[in-house]
Amino acid sequence: MPTKRRVALSHTMISPRLKAWCQRWFMLWLAVIMCLLPVLFESSAYAQDEVNVEDQAVQAAGGSTVYIPQVHGNAVSRSLSGSGLVRQGMFYDAPADGTSPRTVAQRASVVVFTRGKIRYLNELRQQGFRGLALQYVLSNEVIGPGPYANSSAACDRAFTPTNNNVANQLGDFCTYIHPNESWFLHNGKGERLYSRTGRGVAYHMNPASAGWRAFARARILRDLVGDATQARIGFDGIYLDNLAVGTYKLRHQLSNSDGVVREYPTNESYRAAAIGYLDSVVAPLRAGGPIWANLIDDFENTAAEYQAYVDRLDGYLNEGWAVGYVGRTGPSPARWHEMLTIAERAQRQGKGVFAVVQGHRTDHARQRFGLASYLLITDLQRAVFRYANAEAYHEWWQYDNYQVALGAPKGARYQVGSKWRRDFACGYVVADPGTQQGEIVQTTCNATASAPSPTPTPTPSPTGTSVVVPARIEAENYRAGGQHVGYYDTTPGNTGGAYRNDDVDIHRCSDGTGCHTIGYVKAGEWLEYDIAVAQSGSYTFKIRTATPYSGRRLRVLLNGRDVTGSLAVPQTSGWDHWADTWSATTTINAGTYTLRLLADTDATNINFVEVVRR
Repeated sequence: MPTKRRVALSHTMISPRLKAWCQRWFMLWLAVIMCLLPVLFESSAYAQDEVNVEDQAVQAAGGSTVYIPQVHGNAVSRSLSGSGLVRQGMFYDAPADGTSPRTVAQRASVVVFTRGKIRYLNELRQQGFRGLALQYVLSNEVIGPGPYANSSAACDRAFTPTNNNVANQLGDFCTYIHPNESWFLHNGKGERLYSRTGRGVAYHMNPASAGWRAFARARILRDLVGDATQARIGFDGIYLDNLAVGTYKLRHQLSNSDGVVREYPTNESYRAAAIGYLDSVVAPLRAGGPIWANLIDDFENTAAEYQAYVDRLDGYLNEGWAVGYVGRTGPSPARWHEMLTIAERAQRQGKGVFAVVQGHRTDHARQRFGLASYLLITDLQRAVFRYANAEAYHEWWQYDNYQVALGAPKGARYQVGSKWRRDFACGYVVADPGTQQGEIVQTTCNATASAPSPTPTPTPSPTGTSVVVPARIEAENYRAGGQHVGYYDTTPGNTGGAYRNDDVDIHRCSDGTGCHTIGYVKAGEWLEYDIAVAQSGSYTFKIRTATPYSGRRLRVLLNGRDVTGSLAVPQTSGWDHWADTWSATTTINAGTYTLRLLADTDATNINFVEVVRR
């Protein structure tokens, strides 16, 4: 038998050139893996870095200052509810940091996306999202080709439009926008004001232009309610981005800003035009749902000038809440106080507040102060919160202090020296706007009191005779006492002229003998009734309503606590064609209560509310 010959593979079967090639690829892959290691273990690194001495729990008289470890990405258990003391908001895109749709659905109360994200929104709804979904639209900007100095430039009709503005169909810009020079704003040289974006040029439009207003109004309304050419997109309402309260951005921050806005030499003149835009555009859109806006350039105006915008909206977003933007000087204590006061007033008016605190992901002190500022003003129903960074909106940061169990607030905030404090059933919150420091202090509290109960604690009825429920309560039989006692109405006089002589609008109806209905309803208006629950148990609320519009909403509160959430009102064929709006079942303890019937939107006639025992 021939002798077997050993073959040295490294020398005989692999050439030197192939060996060198393999070594190079090995080193390259090793380098890639080393670069990825910090990303792969990012959450662990954060968890280790975040625990420091100054953040540890310290004992305080009557309680403890809560150290709450920060949690990122999907590290928090998915079983945590999105509702509670801190109501969260999400915008402007689906999270790209690994946050699952299920997590967003469970924790978010308000989401804002462009029309192109309707499939993602539907996925959230399938995962259980029941909050408010707003369609993102640039308020007075249009994305197009260019930049073009004026209408004489040849227009690129092949430009691919984006979903974040009203000119979102192929050819829209060149056909409808570009030929109308009066629709645009111009700098001191007479050029159209613009800023470059990743997918085109953002032209800034003239809010006083009747043509621009009409085009914007028609396009947004089509998305909300649909028309002969397009079905409704499927959002609950509209979010107008970059609605300016002044001209600072136009004068200083655009690609061709030169310090001048030719059409508006002053902030006052621009604000007058923007208010006209709101009056012209927003009011008709309410037929399709609530209208919110992100108010920008808010540091060159007074609180009253800012409030004039809020009064015309159903909700607003403050993108520099409490601390301002990263790298810039934050608001003064007086300005901070104004922010909180406007938010408190907005909630009393039935409007939404979206408080966005800007910061770095691991800046715990800034996050805590921003959250404390929010907790000072939230009514637990209409305010939402987000801690984020404008450069990383695609990440949805989560923190354990979003789940802090302070219980229900005992009252409004109050001042203690340079600080502001608010007391809760199981603790308190303190914020110092001068130092931008916040405290969240949780006191000893039993298991029942540590979280808000499903229904409020009964309290004595303040005036009048209570209606013993289960029972039907006619809407027109609200509590006596006038404005802010028995009702809140935004217009003087009884427009319907029937039944009572005050500011609530009552007229006759045909839904039964002796029918009277509350009409001409505006968002934020409410009626109150004194009721007595004879026996603890499960109850539901039936509200008899009529409206020819879709997207109408109401809610019921007991002693200030929302017990139904925002209820969708069925669309009927007319103002005197009726349907029933039902709430989910809730547990109510025996006792006396103040029942408030609150309109979340305009344009619903109300006949009665019935408390039904289940």
